[in-house]
Amino acid sequence: SDLGFASEIAKVHIYGDHPITLVAKLPRDERSIEVDSYRNVAPTVNGVRIPRCYFAEEGIIILEELKPGRCGNVLDGCTQDEAGAVVAALATFHRQFWEDDTTLIHSDFHLDNIFFFDDGEVAIFDWQRPRRGAAVVDLARFLGSCIEPEMLATHQDRLVAVYIDTLGHLRD
Repeated sequence: SDLGFASEIAKVHIYGDHPITLVAKLPRDERSIEVDSYRNVAPTVNGVRIPRCYFAEEGIIILEELKPGRCGNVLDGCTQDEAGAVVAALATFHRQFWEDDTTLIHSDFHLDNIFFFDDGEVAIFDWQRPRRGAAVVDLARFLGSCIEPEMLATHQDRLVAVYIDTLGHLRD
């Protein structure tokens, strides 16, 4: 198991005719916002992969194990293509909750909370602090803390355009 900042996380292997591996997340705060996020928000999201939640009650969340692929890592950064996929997924998520110039934001949107599937799709996880706010909070956090400065200098305009175009495309 791993000890995160706000949860203990463990893989649970279930053996038998149909073996499966799940992820058990034990929030330190039993009245976790993350429980509500997986129970009430995640099922309403379309077009953005969020780990499937099998169980979410006070003190425990049981999620699908994401695979094949890898978890993002702020220290390792990401490629241009990965950054574009993340920004598009973020805009797709934001558009679904857009209302009166605010949206539902992740509030902790960085590579450590992104899973990169081998096929190029991304999943967003770790929904401990979602709230209504300005979309730029998530976008700025990602661009400013997850993209190497040299890559950002070259590709910032393209990444922002991907975000805006995705928001615009979803309005139609």
